[in-house]
Amino acid sequence: YHYSYATTPEEAKKEAEFFLSQIKGIQFQYPVYYDIEDECQDDLTKDQLTEIVLTFLQTVEKAGYYVGIYTNPDHINQLDMERLKNYDLWIANYNLQNVYDGDYGMWQYTCYGKVHGIAGNVDLNYCFYDYPAFIRRLQKNNY
Repeated sequence: YHYSYATTPEEAKKEAEFFLSQIKGIQFQYPVYYDIEDECQDDLTKDQLTEIVLTFLQTVEKAGYYVGIYTNPDHINQLDMERLKNYDLWIANYNLQNVYDGDYGMWQYTCYGKVHGIAGNVDLNYCFYDYPAFIRRLQKNNY
C-alpha cells in the first residue's frame, strides 16, 4: 500500500505517479491500497479528501492495477463512501469486533500479532475474498 500525505488532488496524482514508478512491471495477487489516515488530512472536507482518494485510485487503476482504500473507522467517516463504493476497503480496526458496518474485503484486527520467525509485533488481518483468483480472472478477461 501507499501511505498518503496528500492534501490536494495534485499531490495525490504525484503520489500515484511515484507509487507506479515503484511497482512498475509487478503484478500483485492482492489489490494495491491507498492508505488514507494521516493527521495532515484531518482538516480537509469530506469532498476534498474524497477527491484526493479518487485521483490516486483512478490513476493507479488506469495503469492496470486493482486498487482499494486502506483506512480506519475514524478516517472512513471523512470520506464520501457513496462516491467510493466501487473500490474495495481494507479497514484497520483493533477491536474484538469490527465496528465498521459497511462492506470491506479485509480487516486488520491487531498490530500486536506474533508470527514465528519474526521478531516483534506484526499486523494481522482477515481476508474475506479470494483476491488472487478474482484478480487472475480480471487479468485473463482484460488482456
